Formats: sequence, structure tokens, C-alpha cells
Amino acid sequence: MPAYLVELPSTAQASLPDGANAAVVFAADADDAKSIIKANYTGDSNAAWDAATATEIAAAADMEGFRLRVAVLDADPVIDVTVTAAAADTIDDMGDDMVVALNALDAIGGAAYNDSTQVLTIAAGSGADDLGDKAVVVELLAPTTMEGAGKAPIGGFVGAITDEGLATADLNVTLGADTVAVPALYAMVKQT
Repeated sequence: MPAYLVELPSTAQASLPDGANAAVVFAADADDAKSIIKANYTGDSNAAWDAATATEIAAAADMEGFRLRVAVLDADPVIDVTVTAAAADTIDDMGDDMVVALNALDAIGGAAYNDSTQVLTIAAGSGADDLGDKAVVVELLAPTTMEGAGKAPIGGFVGAITDEGLATADLNVTLGADTVAVPALYAMVKQT
């Protein structure tokens, strides 16, 4: 069942308790969202709530603007690559983009991505790249358009990392499946 942000018009005289002029409601549709508010509060506010705006709160549809960063620590030369998702990109698209970026480096030629398992092979072992003994940092970062972007990675998109093993081992990370909800800030609210 979707959630709705129901906001009174700025000209409305009605309000919720404590002066609130909006509410988040779970309902089948926008009309039901308004109806449940009217049913919960008495007074002459029906007309105001009928004129309210009910906007469905939905998860973002794609990863546009999110950045995937992979750094292989103590590698010589330094390996620190970031790719940015384009419009309609998914986690799988970002994994594919990362493979292209990693394989463009002199130190790596065996990067690969499996979109069935969401495993990104950062560097292949067994005589290929042989960076398996290095530590890896993998982060999903918010779009640069967000204030404070890059302050902290977004959890839930980076799973198990296989690193710091034998030099001949693969460096791997499991990324979140395309079914993981894309984080999005919809609205700031004030509770009293």
C-alpha cells in the first residue's frame, strides 16, 4: 500500500493538531488518503481537506546521479575509481560501467560483473591482475546534487567483500540487487 503526503492548501484555515498542515498517510489512493484524515478529525475542515494535495511517495525509479567508488588500497599505482549512474541506470548498469573503468587502468585487465549474482570482480587473480592480497573499499555515494553528498556512504548496496587474501585470489564485492529500493529524501517534516 502506498504512502501519500497530504498537504493543506496555503489558504486553508484548518490544521491538524499542533498546527501541522500536512500528514503522511498510507492509503489505496489519493482520495482515500484525504478521507482518512477527514475521518480522524472533527470540525469544519472537510472542504479544506478536499482541496488538499495528496502526492504519492514513491521510491526513486533509477540510480541516476548515484556514484559507485572502488579503491584498492596499497596498490601501486593507486587504484581509486568512481562511476556515476546515468538516467535510468540500475545497480547492474553501474557494475558494468565500473568494469569498463577498471579495465581501462594499466594495473587491471580482469574486472568483470555478473548481473545474475551481482558480484563485481574488481581484479582477477590466478596470474591475471594478482591484487588479491590488497584491501578494498567499495562505497555507494549520494548524487553530488545533494547537499552534503559524499559525507557518508549509503548502506545496503555493498555486500560481502573478498579481499586481503592471496595475491593470486580475485578481489570481489557483491553489490545490492536491482530490487533494492533506491534511497530518496522526499520531504522534511517537523513534529511537535
